[in-house]
Amino acid sequence: ASLDRESIDYYEVLFKATDTIASGQTQKTTYQLWRITVNDKNDNTPSFLPLVDGKFYTMDEQSVAVAGLVVGNFPATDPDINLNSQLVYSVVGVSPNSVPFDFSGPQAVTTTTSVLDRETCPYYILRLECRDDANPASDRRTGTLTITVSLNDINDNTPVANPTSYSGTIKEDDLGGTIAATIVATDADLGDNA
Repeated sequence: ASLDRESIDYYEVLFKATDTIASGQTQKTTYQLWRITVNDKNDNTPSFLPLVDGKFYTMDEQSVAVAGLVVGNFPATDPDINLNSQLVYSVVGVSPNSVPFDFSGPQAVTTTTSVLDRETCPYYILRLECRDDANPASDRRTGTLTITVSLNDINDNTPVANPTSYSGTIKEDDLGGTIAATIVATDADLGDNA
């Protein structure tokens, strides 16, 4: 059977040495306990912890530039040890193609790096990566996680009339409530914010 450090990381072996004796002499014995440590092989791929609330995250869009707003914490584990279990986190893909997010540090925190504007982009699909730091680099293993970040609308847009000026005609004998012109305004916000 092959050794697996993640199952058993060391073995203790008791060695016994006994001398051979001639007739009438006392036999002598010694014991020695050896501990044999199993070296780690980078045989495990880092894996993200199961997400409690799925792979969808919602946050408010930002009306001012706020860097460092926390999206979430997405830690991973690797049962290997030493460099084989030290994880490096990064954002390796995002849709659409802009990357206003950072994913790094030992706590695996994803944060914003620029303004998020729902009217420009209502959601982002992020592909997060964690890789171990095995040496040589050719032995490194990688795990990925895809999450969707949806932006809630905030009332950050002013209604805009189109065209910006109107004119209408009312006769002096028209009754009150007569429509002189219809003004159309639009607001890029949603729902009650529009």
